[in-house]
Amino acid sequence: MESCYIEFVPASPELLLHTGEVFSLIRAMKFGQLEVDEVRLTALLTRQEQAYFSEFTPEDWDEWNSHWKSTPVAVRLSPAMVCPQWDLPSMYEAIWNGEYELGSLTERDGRHMLTFEPSAYPYGGIACLVALTECFGHKIIGYDDGTGYVPYTARPIWKPSRLHGADA
Repeated sequence: MESCYIEFVPASPELLLHTGEVFSLIRAMKFGQLEVDEVRLTALLTRQEQAYFSEFTPEDWDEWNSHWKSTPVAVRLSPAMVCPQWDLPSMYEAIWNGEYELGSLTERDGRHMLTFEPSAYPYGGIACLVALTECFGHKIIGYDDGTGYVPYTARPIWKPSRLHGADA
């Protein structure tokens, strides 16, 4: 089977190179070639890359849970449902626990892709890998998660009331 992938447009050649360095380190940690060290990984990310991820307070999570519980189930399960932005520890955990092997950053026919090979279905999904790719400023175009190519549509992001109107 051909590798699954996330297709993206790089923000810049420098950020593409940086993404490759971070992705290679994550792959080595996931494969057990290096000890998992999230502090080391996070230190490789710039402030701007780290700022992509949320840092919610317990009060923010209480607000989110209230919002979730008050939303009709049909909306909760739809692409229109707002979702909290990934936090960095959750993204790492999802990558470590995902049932897939990480491939590489590849360029094929002028298309850039982050490749992975699922071990089983369901394997944990691609949202954490999308977050990893987006944090570098790359624009996601589409993906093939093993079910065929799909153009990417970003889900709306939920922000706690304390951040409404802020540039966070």
